[in-house]
Amino acid sequence: MYNCRNIVSRRFKSINYLTSSVPTNITTNIYKNSLKSNSNEHEHGQRTITTDLSYLQKQIINPLELNSVFLNDGYENFTDQQRLFASNFFTKSKINLDWTLADFNQIPDIKYKILLTERKETISNLPSNKYAENLSRSKKTFGIKPELLKESPEILIMGHTNVGKSSLINTLLNKSSTSLRSDQLAYVSKQAGYTKTLNAFRISNKFRFIDSPGYGKKGDPIQGKLVIDYITNRHLLTKILLLIDSNKGFQLPDEIIINQLINQGIPFDIVFTKVDEVLSSFIPKKYFKELNANTLIEESNEKILNYFNKLIDNSGLKNISMIPRFMFNNANSNRCIRKPLGINDIRCNILESCRLL
Repeated sequence: MYNCRNIVSRRFKSINYLTSSVPTNITTNIYKNSLKSNSNEHEHGQRTITTDLSYLQKQIINPLELNSVFLNDGYENFTDQQRLFASNFFTKSKINLDWTLADFNQIPDIKYKILLTERKETISNLPSNKYAENLSRSKKTFGIKPELLKESPEILIMGHTNVGKSSLINTLLNKSSTSLRSDQLAYVSKQAGYTKTLNAFRISNKFRFIDSPGYGKKGDPIQGKLVIDYITNRHLLTKILLLIDSNKGFQLPDEIIINQLINQGIPFDIVFTKVDEVLSSFIPKKYFKELNANTLIEESNEKILNYFNKLIDNSGLKNISMIPRFMFNNANSNRCIRKPLGINDIRCNILESCRLL
């Protein structure tokens, strides 16, 4: 059973905002066999003394390799063809900001149903005449645009404040051909809890991507109620991507949310963000200048694997019936990783969840 730390009864109490509303080490062989066995460059050069920066950077474990190592039974790695398809889909997609709301009942289709029910009640109290008959046949949408009433799968992204959610969303959706202004996409703010509303992005009329306020100490209880209302009542919710800061691991608010999702049977997957920061913490700059840099990096790779393995094992998520997929991502680059990686696997995951892959 997942370790709830006696918090089930507190699910709808305060955990600072959103939650206020709601062991085996990996061996060297696992790393070598599952990740680097097909790398001729590595096989030929792993014992060679070198300080070539480009070469050394290629020896550092990256998010795609972490995706493979921590792939649970029942899941398969996405193929290069699927990644290309997902990349092209998002690159060519038309993105519309459908709504940004702070009240669950104001979501267009929810609001429409409420107003429709009220109209039917009004009609039922009217005398039977031509006016009442015409009113009952009315196709009026109460000023709500028809495209906002179209039901589509919805993918919710959520996480602790400053988990890197906005950076991930910008990487997923932002492109030069987008119809959105840059300020309509997720705003990357240094201030925790910047996102105050649920924001729905319609992707090529195929599905909606829902951004949510970050939870934690800097959050707002009203925001918490909004997200819990959405999670509990939204019939179009298809999958939740729960973001975990790789530096901090699973925090108490994350655990409470996970327990909530498990109890409600809501599908969710885990995205570890800021992998670049973990890499640089295990591989300091001075390593690249050492004569035995290869060996130091190889040892660091094992430490990185064991670090993430411990995070996942301690979370208890391997012991639940609905084991999530674990995905790894870096939105930023540094000396250890030269470009963002893992984004197309997340895109594949989204499309697969919406039956578009």
